[in-house]
Amino acid sequence: MSARQHARDLPTGWSELPPNLVRRCASHLPCDEDHVGMKLQCRAWRDAMRGMPRSMQLPWMLVPLRCTAIVRVGEIRPHKKHVPPFAFASRYIGSYDGGWVMLATGQNCGYRVTNFHTGQHFSIPEHVFFNTGSHAEPVVIRAATLSCTPDNQNSCVIACIVSMFERPFMSRTLICFAHLGARVYSCPMEMDFQDVIFFGGSFYCLTKIEDILRCTPQFDPSFAPTQIRFQNAYLEFESQRHGGGMYPSARYLVESRGELLMVVRYTAPWADETTLFCLFRAVPSMPGGYYYEWERLETIDGRMIFVGRGCSRSYEVLQFPGKHEGVYYHDDETFNQPSVVAFADNWRKYQCHDNGCWPGPGQDVKRWYGWRSASIYTPPMWFLP
Repeated sequence: MSARQHARDLPTGWSELPPNLVRRCASHLPCDEDHVGMKLQCRAWRDAMRGMPRSMQLPWMLVPLRCTAIVRVGEIRPHKKHVPPFAFASRYIGSYDGGWVMLATGQNCGYRVTNFHTGQHFSIPEHVFFNTGSHAEPVVIRAATLSCTPDNQNSCVIACIVSMFERPFMSRTLICFAHLGARVYSCPMEMDFQDVIFFGGSFYCLTKIEDILRCTPQFDPSFAPTQIRFQNAYLEFESQRHGGGMYPSARYLVESRGELLMVVRYTAPWADETTLFCLFRAVPSMPGGYYYEWERLETIDGRMIFVGRGCSRSYEVLQFPGKHEGVYYHDDETFNQPSVVAFADNWRKYQCHDNGCWPGPGQDVKRWYGWRSASIYTPPMWFLP
């Protein structure tokens, strides 16, 4: 074949690239948002990419800009994400895989579970009953998680860490449960809860003293659609000594490699920023009992752990070339300040500057996105695409 004929056979425009080459280029894009942008370039590319499987996605960080923006881990340039209008100035309280986000449209009311991909949404209760015949009392939701995707509404249970206020600066912390679409919560339990996750068919609720309340929902066709019953067990752990002059400012639960881990976040007394993390594994103290201990892990061992109340996730570095192991975190200190959420719209300020990654033992925290100005809308949060 002559050089002239070879040149004549080459595509004259990007839209004429062979479909297999388009798909090969698309396979190197790690982000689904980039896939969408590539499909919008022309019809030929959209047809070539039809049926391609979704790539594995790491969490993105929702940041409190005027319009909701999303930042990929390790990148500075934000991606604008199309979200429902009511989500622009909402307070984010949790997230779930598949683009589901729990939020408060009115800061301390108007709670919803909404899907940022499809716009589908469900309401979240704002009141709790303690006894049959008693009046419903309002609550302020601080964190929330789901038992499964809301697509299966009948079996999806939401668990919320809430505060009830007797006076503006006197609150009680509870864990409450409800079916999606229910009007009130059921089974409220009062303790100083720090985090909640759904793991192995049960909700695990972590207390400030590092014990766990395990709540297993019981589904029975004879129950009313809004009724939930639980089989509860209190798992008592030997107390940890958090030394080294560091203050444990937050505790998270995460499932990793089939095990339950507790991630403790430490702050130096002389600063208001994260200094380091420690990982602990739940180990039974005696066979078949309810007594456990937290065994400290000396290394991260190839994990990428994203911590956030109700939405912590663990990934393997080997599945994401170019990424690094570590504990990835965002600024959620206002979880410990429920009065900021519940009262005084004119001075509500959410911290947003302490975001980053702790690479592992003996290494310093690497901070990202130094927004020093406070947000009146929401602290950052993980988005699970």
